[in-house]
Amino acid sequence: MSTFNKPIEIARLRHQALKAIRSYFDTQEFLEIDAPVLIDANAVEAFIDPVSLTVNNPDGSQRKAFLATSPEIYMKRLLSCGADRIYSLGPVFRDREGSPKHLIEFTMLEWYRKNVELDALEKDCADLFRNLHSALKPFSSTALLNLEAPFDRISVAQAWAEYAQIDLEVCLQRIADGEQQALAQLLCEKGEYIGRNADFDHVFSHVMLKYIEPAIGQKRPCVLYDWPAQTAALARLVPNNPLFAQRFEIYWCGVELANAFCELTDPTEQRSRFEEANRIRRSIEREELPVPEPFLRDLSRMPPASGIAVGIDRLIAIMCGQLNIRNVKPLANHLILQQFLR
Repeated sequence: MSTFNKPIEIARLRHQALKAIRSYFDTQEFLEIDAPVLIDANAVEAFIDPVSLTVNNPDGSQRKAFLATSPEIYMKRLLSCGADRIYSLGPVFRDREGSPKHLIEFTMLEWYRKNVELDALEKDCADLFRNLHSALKPFSSTALLNLEAPFDRISVAQAWAEYAQIDLEVCLQRIADGEQQALAQLLCEKGEYIGRNADFDHVFSHVMLKYIEPAIGQKRPCVLYDWPAQTAALARLVPNNPLFAQRFEIYWCGVELANAFCELTDPTEQRSRFEEANRIRRSIEREELPVPEPFLRDLSRMPPASGIAVGIDRLIAIMCGQLNIRNVKPLANHLILQQFLR
């Protein structure tokens, strides 16, 4: 029986992975944060659904609470209180998730650096990935993955021009000028079977999934940077070009692994973006979510910072040659559970 059919061996694999991650951040003098899992409100995002539950208070009353979709709110509040380099490694929860690349409960690594730009986080990722790959070699039967060369880098606009033959900046400017369906109309003109009135997020995701994601990050990790402002609700905008936000994602072997922002610190703008996210949620018949008021109160005191989240289950799976993240979580697969209990 292979390692990936033995729950205890998967547990050992994950132990080595988490130990290597913590070792890296120790050498970089980061402080590990034990972020809460049960919270009153998450960051409001249009297409991320938190798991909600009812909490019984000591006085007998009840209130609605949520499992954290990310440690972000808590960590940014700590930055506002004087923290410098911090990271969190632990479980987060997102409802409606279920595929070989998605779980409702998964392990997220998130870290923040005060007074740095995104290039510092790119370097962190390169060093961290190499350290983790070395730690997991005994568990992997795959060929040596290419992590010695620098990561590939390409902007979202460049990727759209090269792989989808779409001038994204022109489309975004048309949308900013009031042509809300400019991108959908363009795809219809190209012969794509997508409604002319489809919303931006639907059309953008269609292009990313069909044209961009299969074309990048195959031989080595690829940094995809400068995303449309509509897709980065908690990021600062690119100086001199507000059509784009200071955000990057890392793709490897067809999988999105990391999502990084130059963090927005304007509470008025952040509230407006949360309200817009709730407007979108109402339009697609999803529950409106509470706004995290303590976070907004603290945000004006938050120093300039950059932050990033990495899906650890996905990263471990890639490094071990696994196509399903359940294969690198002990007892996550029902078949494995049955084998273990025999």
